[in-house]
Amino acid sequence: MTPNLTPKILGWLESKCGPTYKISNLVGGRNNLLWYVESQTNAKYVVKNYGFDGQDRLDREWSFLSRLKCSGLPCVPYPVFCDNSGRIAVFSFLSGKKLSASSISLANIINASSFIGKVARVDADGLPDAKDAHFSLEAHVRSVEGRVSALEVASRSRPYKDEFKHFVADELRHFWKHTKLTVDLPSNIRHWDSMRCFLSPSDFGFHNILYSEGRLNFLDFEYAGRDDLAKLLSDFRLCPEIKVKKKYSEIFCKNIIDDLELDKGFEKRLEILTNLGRVKWLCIILNVFLPNKHRRISIATGASQEVMESSRLKSAKDLLSAFRTEETSG
Repeated sequence: MTPNLTPKILGWLESKCGPTYKISNLVGGRNNLLWYVESQTNAKYVVKNYGFDGQDRLDREWSFLSRLKCSGLPCVPYPVFCDNSGRIAVFSFLSGKKLSASSISLANIINASSFIGKVARVDADGLPDAKDAHFSLEAHVRSVEGRVSALEVASRSRPYKDEFKHFVADELRHFWKHTKLTVDLPSNIRHWDSMRCFLSPSDFGFHNILYSEGRLNFLDFEYAGRDDLAKLLSDFRLCPEIKVKKKYSEIFCKNIIDDLELDKGFEKRLEILTNLGRVKWLCIILNVFLPNKHRRISIATGASQEVMESSRLKSAKDLLSAFRTEETSG
């Protein structure tokens, strides 16, 4: 039995799953430790340890999935048991495998966009705002500026000829300056005046989707809450993990725009947030260089700091090159 489970969780497993329940590690968590549990009666669960800094992520996911359970929405894990103080929770197990970028079909895109529409129709009253939700253009700009500045601070302690230090100073900061000029802050503030909020998974893409017997199962809602769906759509377009083809990402966006009653500034916000989101995603990839992030990522993935840094820096360089190509061709 793993020592990472609290006495409260172990007691629940013993009472519900029997003394000889099966337990094994699950791979794939970027921020958490995961275990698969099977009871004597073949009931299947996932145990999720959110870690030393995971209280907010646990609270968001638990409240979001509890609301979806009350609404009867299928294809998501149901919350089963929680040790809040230990930052560990038990959810129903969903089977399936992640799709590769090349195997994502139009039917999958339609299924995914339909899911977002159904979630958006669930009453969000009383639920928190999504992680990184912002309700003005100025707030979005400040948020990205904060991400870039945090990486600059982290780079100061690096050696003089360090690649990360060079990338932040000579590539990331310059790209951010260029992006801010394209946003045209004064004339675009008004597009947030009529913004409507919906219940949103926030972090949504095929990295958080499992394919099983012709249908999709959706998981990982640690950043969910009330939000502007324009942010979800821009992130879906840009998320580099299991990158969706451009034609499919546009169908995904169009389906949601056609399906829901959105405000008049929505499509302009989507355009602006896509521009800002390019810099945001570069920063997210480089989070491993931040002192308050690399410990959690290292624990969850088992990778060394050196390996993680080298891999993420290469990914950021490749993504920046792709973004510049998109700007030129677009």
